[in-house]
Amino acid sequence: MQALKNQLIKALREATLALGVAPGQLPEIDLQETPKGKPGDYGTPLAFRLARVLNKPPSQIAEALADSLLLPKGVKDIFVKGGYLNVEVEPAYLLTTATRMPVPRPQQAGKVLVEHTSVNPNKELHLGHMRNICLGDALARILQYIGRNVEVLNYIDDTGRQAAESLFALSYYKLHYPGRAKYDHWVGQAYVRLHQELAEESNEKTLEPRIREVIRELEQGRNRADIERILDAQLESMQRLGAAYDLLIWESDLIGAGLLERALALLGKSPFIFRPQEGKYAGALVMNTERFIPGLEDPYLVLVRSDGTATYTSKDIALQFWKVGLLEGLTFKAYPRARPKPGGYRADSGCPT
Repeated sequence: MQALKNQLIKALREATLALGVAPGQLPEIDLQETPKGKPGDYGTPLAFRLARVLNKPPSQIAEALADSLLLPKGVKDIFVKGGYLNVEVEPAYLLTTATRMPVPRPQQAGKVLVEHTSVNPNKELHLGHMRNICLGDALARILQYIGRNVEVLNYIDDTGRQAAESLFALSYYKLHYPGRAKYDHWVGQAYVRLHQELAEESNEKTLEPRIREVIRELEQGRNRADIERILDAQLESMQRLGAAYDLLIWESDLIGAGLLERALALLGKSPFIFRPQEGKYAGALVMNTERFIPGLEDPYLVLVRSDGTATYTSKDIALQFWKVGLLEGLTFKAYPRARPKPGGYRADSGCPT
């Protein structure tokens, strides 16, 4: 649209000179969006600015400009409204311009990591997940089009509580996949059923130790195939949206490579980390955040529970340490559905381009 506006300003300048205005007397020529409810797409007060120069009423000057103006391609009509000169853009031009694929810019040095999605692999995606996938994928595409070397990461939290609860629910209820519903939807039903049962305090006390045991198994890298089956079903939905990833970073790999252990060792040198001997945090590894996150009702953040299982926070800190180069040793494989090159996205893909 800026190109069209520049052409209109040039045409208005030529029409003004044709009315006998000297180049030195040319006022500023600008185009503004017309107010809501007013006709046209753009308007200019040029006739008002020429009134003293030509000693004529603005409406008469605007009519003279409209009669002599050579309309550039893309302008449907130009008309006078109260002394203003208003422009209506051709709708087909607007549609063509809005849907034209931008030209990729030259490649820049360096790399940009974009991490998005990172959904717990425990059930089907919901609308909020879909929104975040589209936002993350759109950001990656935009960065790639402006010449950045983009690498998209999807962090798979396969050792977290949510994943453990889904696996526990399938075992606890002795469920076998019937093959009718989409697999992640079917698992999600078992997950919801378990949470309904956990709402009863007596059930929670009985089942909690068994769920914690599944968490420990996942942290040891066991049952990964079961999680991967849920993830594959989720990735089908992501692919239907048109989202692409370069790397899938598995939390169990991060733990297996020793990064969590090394991250906790680094954190242990911090004065903010301690292990309470009494109270509700007794035996847990805790971070006191009140010095750098003031105002929290409870400033204590558990990194490792008293039973030895790590929380999401500690594992995420280990991931960030790896990203910035504080830790090394995490191996991974490129995801097989590689990100398309600039210009390679389909116009009909589900996420915005």
